Amino acid sequence: MRGCPKCGRMIDLNLQVCPYCHFEFEKLNDFFIKSKENQFIEDEKYAGLVKRTVAGLIDIYIITLITFIICYTLKISIKDYIISIPIFSFLYILINSILERTSWRGSLGKKIIGIKVFDKNENPETFGIAFFRNLAKILNVLTLGIGFLMCTVTKKRQALNDIIVNTYVIGNLKMADPDETDYAKIYKRLLSFIIDLGLIVILNYLISLIPHYTERYNVVTDYQYIIEDITILLSLIVTIFYMPFMQSRYGTIGEKITKIKVIKINGNKPGIFRLLIRMILIPIDIITLGFLLCLVTRKHQTLKDILTKTIVVDKYWK
Repeated sequence: MRGCPKCGRMIDLNLQVCPYCHFEFEKLNDFFIKSKENQFIEDEKYAGLVKRTVAGLIDIYIITLITFIICYTLKISIKDYIISIPIFSFLYILINSILERTSWRGSLGKKIIGIKVFDKNENPETFGIAFFRNLAKILNVLTLGIGFLMCTVTKKRQALNDIIVNTYVIGNLKMADPDETDYAKIYKRLLSFIIDLGLIVILNYLISLIPHYTERYNVVTDYQYIIEDITILLSLIVTIFYMPFMQSRYGTIGEKITKIKVIKINGNKPGIFRLLIRMILIPIDIITLGFLLCLVTRKHQTLKDILTKTIVVDKYWK
């Protein structure tokens, strides 16, 4: 018997094609071909701390939203922990257990990150195993997180709940990208964003002083309401178009300072429309915790980068 690297099921050793997902085992050799032109390697098999943490945070965030909606519908105060915490716990265990039995083989967070849960034979879990696995996460909490941190020291990256039910969290088998693109470091992206955000705040503050200045010196008093409307319009233009316009031309001030640049995946300069959509998606990136994806994606892409097919590269400016 051997495990299929695509669907995870155990099949006869003599079969060359998986009867479940039709994976051809001859293609498995492609992952390990080495030549002067291409080098392919197998990604880390067992998911580590960072991937599992990001996936877990996404799951907690989504189920918290569902809990809030249910509490709001039933007119239960979210601050009433005696009721809200059991609702959250029940939903967390039930939803994750059900999703681990689907073709996703894991929660929504795991699906986004690209990791799956399998049993000791690297087959899909039964619902019973999935249920007790998620129920056992309570022990991870009761041990003040030590149970979860065990995945950093166990041989196959198992947390305490995995050890109890004998399960593993496994990443997808992928080929390494042979390109040598130097993707921007996460701290540089954060610093660049903070600089640009601070600049936008300063510009908006200066714009907000215009009505006060005209009112103080009795400048065109009859048209003061028009000036106030223009001020609001200018603030919106600065907030929405500063980053897309600068990125499509020279790069923002923050990007200049940190020496990074936004480009398309194919290496070309993105147009202002694509960059505008990327700018509009920033709140979605924050609300959905999509910005955490840069911690686990190979190209350090956040949700807005993935949706707009852009990347941020390092050492771009000469």
